Amino acid sequence: MNPMFGFGPRIMDMNDLRRRNDALQGVCDQPFLQNFFELFPPRYRDITLGRRHRRPQFQACDVDVVGRTTMDGILVDPELQTAWYDEDSRGPGLLKAGTPLSLETTTYFEIEIVAVGDDGSIGIGLVPFGYPFGNQPGWTHGSIGYHADDGGIFIEQGRASKIKSKCQMGDRMGCGIEMVDGQQFVYFTKNGHSVAEQPFGEGTDLFPAVGLNCSGAMVKLLDAHVWNLTPGDGLNRGLAMPGNDQPDDGADITVNEQTGHISVFWKNHGYRDVMIPASVPFSRDKAYFEIELFAIGENDDVAIGFVSKDYPQKKLPGWMPNSVGFHVAKGQFFNGQPYTRKERLETFTIGDKIGCGVEHIGDSVQVYFNKNGVGFLEEEVTMRREVYPVVGIRSAGKTVSVCVQDFETWGFEVKESICHRPRPNTSAIKCDANSCTACLQPVPGETVIATLIANQPFSKDLSHFEFEFLGGESVVAGVVSQDYNVEELPGCHPKSLGYHSDDGGFYEECGRTNIFLDICSHGDSMGCSVDYGDERPTFCFTKNGKSVFEVPFGNLHQKWFPAIGMRTEQTATSVLISDMNMSIWTDHPLHPLPHCVPRATGGIRADGGPNDAPVDRLEEFGQELNCPICWNILEKPKMFPCRQQHSYCFECLRNLFAGVAPGGVVQCPVCRFEARTPNNVRELPDNPILNRLIDAYKKLRQ
Repeated sequence: MNPMFGFGPRIMDMNDLRRRNDALQGVCDQPFLQNFFELFPPRYRDITLGRRHRRPQFQACDVDVVGRTTMDGILVDPELQTAWYDEDSRGPGLLKAGTPLSLETTTYFEIEIVAVGDDGSIGIGLVPFGYPFGNQPGWTHGSIGYHADDGGIFIEQGRASKIKSKCQMGDRMGCGIEMVDGQQFVYFTKNGHSVAEQPFGEGTDLFPAVGLNCSGAMVKLLDAHVWNLTPGDGLNRGLAMPGNDQPDDGADITVNEQTGHISVFWKNHGYRDVMIPASVPFSRDKAYFEIELFAIGENDDVAIGFVSKDYPQKKLPGWMPNSVGFHVAKGQFFNGQPYTRKERLETFTIGDKIGCGVEHIGDSVQVYFNKNGVGFLEEEVTMRREVYPVVGIRSAGKTVSVCVQDFETWGFEVKESICHRPRPNTSAIKCDANSCTACLQPVPGETVIATLIANQPFSKDLSHFEFEFLGGESVVAGVVSQDYNVEELPGCHPKSLGYHSDDGGFYEECGRTNIFLDICSHGDSMGCSVDYGDERPTFCFTKNGKSVFEVPFGNLHQKWFPAIGMRTEQTATSVLISDMNMSIWTDHPLHPLPHCVPRATGGIRADGGPNDAPVDRLEEFGQELNCPICWNILEKPKMFPCRQQHSYCFECLRNLFAGVAPGGVVQCPVCRFEARTPNNVRELPDNPILNRLIDAYKKLRQ
């Protein structure tokens, strides 16, 4: 009898369950009982308020069908006769057989613990027909159970009536019925030895049941005839294979099909496991693939291996049946269960390559793993199904990035709805070699972001670059890889570092940071230098020639390129690059200068021959009227108080003077002459001749 509700010793029907549920909901709403429930032992709270204090929502009894095994919160593999806890379940998982135990046919069944999971919450027992899901065997009326984590014997209530021997990984737990002196007994065993027996359930049908209530818990069903599983049972949450759905739950996944780079960033709290399988299974012709590590945090992980097509999509390879995986973070090999080996086999760092291959030997498969082309592990495993290469990535708040070396051949894919694919590497930032400036123009109603990548990497000859923030909203001094997406700021994605002017933040391969340095304003210079040590290069970021932050990054074998990032919404953002560094930004094949673009030729000379001279003279004239800061036709030009009286747009000068108090010193962006700032930009003299030329040019353009 349940002491809390006082139900009688009979099997409840549907009306009883509804009345009990209504009564429980009403009792739980009483204020004086809310604190009382907090005093219950953890296991009893699970059945009163549910897992993590969730009120139980009993399912209808008619979900049970005689002769058919039913399950909730548990996934099974009928071929391997294995059951494991479903990570998507919000409460205890339960597997119920469709046929009751009988003294004439089946009187006993067993399970073997493959993995205990987080806390070993595994139960075996007998339950009545219509037993509600969300409960372990023995927790509610009409059931009895033996639990592995505490060795408790539970009889129709959430508190153990007896405490017996606990069970660990590898132990066998059994349950059966027998008649003693005309009375029916239920007994439990551990590794074939009896641990408890109890008079129970005479005259009622009792169905075999297995309960799992913790992440990673897995058991092997040793009596296949008891469960009568079919191939379609339990395998309804397979991998996100091409064509399958994979929900967008906060993971930012980037896939570059040209280079094979895969990056995962988990935006929410906790961690996110992402499985990226190949669309082509292993075969004798294709039996090896390799990945390269580009970015991985302290709490992140990367796994490489192979899995079956119906493998759960939220489990890294090797943790569940029909899978094998090597995990980089722990350096451990896993073969179908989460506790295969404890020792670290190999250590990996950024830039290392990890390979996985298979050799078919009869019914067995020889799997081997390489590090930078050298083998370090060989294992013989049994696989009865077609298996697919897979890359598993665990992200815990920081971007994790790998490169699949044979990406196109294997066809690794993730669903389009949760990933964005980098656009062509063509920057929107324009350079002017004559004025040594680079500028990003705004687009009305949009936030424009772009990165300018140098045409040569850092080296002993090029160990430093620097620029001055002339105007606009935000600039970034950065370090990136050659294939970095130029529509992202440096430091916000894998293989990049960035020192941002607007918040002074230092970003390392991630869109978030807790490192904040000095904020940079208009007129400040920003730069970066590299020191190649014995093991890793160290990058030093500077403000006005002084070091503000140093960080080791990458390895000596990788090529890193200087980068300038810009962001603008309303006004043009521009920088002035030092003369000695200007050559690395110009004549870049990905960032052509406007004045380097071949001009159209054509027409006929007076003598009737073809005219090979440029015909767009007006466009050449217009380029002479460009502002050296925004690189557009001058608008309301004002003369800077320098000796040569260089002219700039009114708005560009106002942005240039914005970060300097009246009377402060500002350098001319072209000649570097230092002058005092006026109280107001309107006080600067106009350039009447230049105004007339601009008016004439605009009329000719109409």
